[in-house]
Amino acid sequence: MGKRPLVRRRGRGGMQFRAAATGKTIPAKYPYFDLAEDHSGQVVDLVHERGRDTPLARVRFEDGSVSMIPAVLGTEVGSTISFGLNADVKQGNVISIQ
Repeated sequence: MGKRPLVRRRGRGGMQFRAAATGKTIPAKYPYFDLAEDHSGQVVDLVHERGRDTPLARVRFEDGSVSMIPAVLGTEVGSTISFGLNADVKQGNVISIQ
């Protein structure tokens, strides 16, 4: 009997093949806003997280809340990100499709 192929050993999910849980900052997700209202925030910091290809942008919104969202190409510290129906069409802004 030979050895099991590498693909089958990975599928078993042993500790050798699991992603490291250390080095993670915070879940990256867009904050829940009612898109009928307009909200905007300023990028405070760009953060690198292990195990991710894209950097995370720490955004401080006008109501004082802070959220980590995936940074798009061209995002820099100090740029403004808008959410809502009346947001400008540019990279990083979140617009409803309605």
